Amino acid sequence: MNVETKEPKPSTCNGVDADALRETIAYLGENPDLANFAFRARNEWIDGSRNEASINTFHALGEEHERRQTHLMKADQPALILGQDTAPNPVENLLAALSSCIATTAVYHAAASGEKIEELTSELEGAIDVKGFMGIDPDVREGFNRISVKVKAKTSADEKRLMDLISKSPVLDVLRNGTQVDIDIETKA
Repeated sequence: MNVETKEPKPSTCNGVDADALRETIAYLGENPDLANFAFRARNEWIDGSRNEASINTFHALGEEHERRQTHLMKADQPALILGQDTAPNPVENLLAALSSCIATTAVYHAAASGEKIEELTSELEGAIDVKGFMGIDPDVREGFNRISVKVKAKTSADEKRLMDLISKSPVLDVLRNGTQVDIDIETKA
């Protein structure tokens, strides 16, 4: 008699290997000194309002890591504000970062607790008074004065639970609580 043995499939939830995720959470809980990660971006101005950021290396689990490939993110401005409209502008990239972080955070935390998310979409809008950015009015802030997020989900989690999951987003935390930003400038003649 030929009996075929199969390796058990990992427990996936929301497209995430939930077993591996729970193991990672437990490991970091037992080794908190390894939970300090550092992510990096390098930006190069091209011309006008066009920039290109590259993402490659990061620090995690106590050592340096390199991605399989360098990821590029472009930024430009709409033609209305003198750009070439070849890419989203930086504040639109911020909205995209917030939306993807909200989604990933909700999906991962739901997977870790076995809650299903079948669909998750969000629409974001940031309100900005450009008099601040343009230097017209020093009393107007340069950035968004409000961001609105509308989330629609098909999930086993109720609205309160989904809000709890979304609230764990690191990008949301940065925007809600602010983060110290240190700037070091070096010039060439």
